[in-house]
Amino acid sequence: DIFRLQQLGARSFEEFVKLSRFYASSPVGLMMYRTGKTDTKFSAQPLPFTLLPSPFPKANFEEALALQTHFNTLVEECSMDQEFLTEALKETAQSDVFVAKWLHLLKECRPYASRKRVLLNMTRTDYMLHPSDTPEKSKYDLKQVEINTVAAGFINVGPRTTALHKFTVDYYQELTHGTQEFVLPENRADELSVLAMAEAYNKYCEEYKSAKSNTIIIFMVPPEEREYNVFDQRPLEIHLFEEHKIRVRRATFKDLIEGMKLGENGEMMVDGEEVAVTYFRFGFVEQDYPTENEWRVRALIEQSNTVSVPSIAAHLVTFKSIQQKLCDVGRVEKYFKDASVVKRIRATFAEQIALDGSKRAQDALALVQSNPKLYVLKPNKEGGGNNYFDDEILHVIKASEKTDDLSKHILMQRLNPPDMHICLVNPSKDAYLTKGNSELGVFGFHLTVNGKVEMNIGGGHCLRSKDFKDNECGVSSGIGYVDSPLLV
Repeated sequence: DIFRLQQLGARSFEEFVKLSRFYASSPVGLMMYRTGKTDTKFSAQPLPFTLLPSPFPKANFEEALALQTHFNTLVEECSMDQEFLTEALKETAQSDVFVAKWLHLLKECRPYASRKRVLLNMTRTDYMLHPSDTPEKSKYDLKQVEINTVAAGFINVGPRTTALHKFTVDYYQELTHGTQEFVLPENRADELSVLAMAEAYNKYCEEYKSAKSNTIIIFMVPPEEREYNVFDQRPLEIHLFEEHKIRVRRATFKDLIEGMKLGENGEMMVDGEEVAVTYFRFGFVEQDYPTENEWRVRALIEQSNTVSVPSIAAHLVTFKSIQQKLCDVGRVEKYFKDASVVKRIRATFAEQIALDGSKRAQDALALVQSNPKLYVLKPNKEGGGNNYFDDEILHVIKASEKTDDLSKHILMQRLNPPDMHICLVNPSKDAYLTKGNSELGVFGFHLTVNGKVEMNIGGGHCLRSKDFKDNECGVSSGIGYVDSPLLV
């Protein structure tokens, strides 16, 4: 219990919260659109946030940062290994139409792969702390929750949250006349993402001899009525122009259905402008593809010269079935010669089980029936809020007895991060003190040109925390709260 907010008087606490809310909603603050509101109406509210940063072990944090370049490499190697992707998803595709569609696109676009001279991945690897198997060495182990290879959110919100908490920590120190030194790590996720996109843009223009005056970056975004995370994206557009004079256009699938075509040399052209980089902040769940037109646009993007962030192959790496297969003995070893790197990567893996009818799967399901709290049931779906916990798992198992739906999921060991005292501030609720736990995300940027690695950086982070009573940590739904790690 590092921060003793209970010792503040009611008036001081209330004023502290009010001031923090204002800071979070200031022009450089943590905002999201209210549901159903658009650019023209510009109705926004602060993201839910913790009043103060949450303690996180320094050694675990530093290991997460140090590992990120290796996970960047792992994503790149997996995306190049299309036989592995196809084989790993083959069984899931038999019962999951959405996965089957992605595999079809992967095969359809493969003959055009040579057009992609420049490849960029921008990922986020998420972790939780879990009680260590070797407590004599460390109290907690760093365990991976997932790798996000598409629309890795909070790339701008993370640094803004760090700024907020530097302010609130200083203010708390003044209120309590404190002298203790608190360490918040620097957070350059936004700077690094702009650097990576600008470098990809410049390499594209060099490789294809494109005129920068008529070459842009496109951010793929949802229709305005479904957009709420624009404040995580717009600052990147601003910095790309201010620092690199690169123009960004926001586009929906509808925009590209109407205005996109391929040039005679494979250029992606939108309303007469060439597109060097296409950055997907949208297009990863089934509802994003209501017709074949959206799928056709996604295929054309892949078949063009544009730097697709991510490529279809890299997108597939985000599926849970792929990440489960990476836990198999020999898989990580295929991509890394250094045994010490393999050991460190594998140390972060939680147990993951494919529900493929094997004896291992049957034994795990039997264990779940007796104690569902041991596992989380995770579908291949992206976007958050899709996992099943506790008795929900039993209901899904029961409902799937007459279908093949269970094979669309994996079982993952349930992690038990430590609870700590936190103060949660929600724009629509009173701030309150409770116990909660956190999930750390670390960003990675990997750029190759004609097969040569030009950039491999791990840096920048986000922390999301929640009330200990909640299972999910979705910030946009109001369950999760943006947070910062306080290194201890």
